[in-house]
Amino acid sequence: MKPIITAIIFFLSINLFSTVKAQGENQTIIDKFKLVEVDGNLKVVALGNDESISRRIIGVHSFVVNGLDVPLKFTAGEAPVNQKFSGSTFAYIYPQAKSIGSIRLYYLFHFGDSYWPFNIPIALLLIIPLAFFIIGYFIRKLFVLLIGIVVAVFVFSSGLSPGNYTEVVWNWLVTLF
Repeated sequence: MKPIITAIIFFLSINLFSTVKAQGENQTIIDKFKLVEVDGNLKVVALGNDESISRRIIGVHSFVVNGLDVPLKFTAGEAPVNQKFSGSTFAYIYPQAKSIGSIRLYYLFHFGDSYWPFNIPIALLLIIPLAFFIIGYFIRKLFVLLIGIVVAVFVFSSGLSPGNYTEVVWNWLVTLF
């Protein structure tokens, strides 16, 4: 009796696997997309390999917009985004079927009744804070170097005190303007 039950479970699992595989082959996966503004409305446009609109994308595809699962109904490769945003804001969007590596970040500039989406490369999220850190590091080093030079000038020069120095600089600024 046990081998019969095992055989039935085996054949049912093979049948289930082939059904799931067949359904996955019929579902078109969106690899590339962009967010555009058309007539005051935001639309997700599915792109083909040559960066043109992929008209074969039809049906409901689940996207993640700012962390919320949003089903988008595609007709001829375009789907309207019905989510409302308050004012100018950032929006990240990616297809739920794809990995999180396909996230697109947009700045939605609110102008009148419509939004203008500007694509922001994800690499900037790393580059900008890193640039501020490096600039701050060098400014700190330059600030310490400047203080050292000023102290050295006042210590090793005779006749120049901080009071005389500020007076000379002030007189120079007054004559300049």
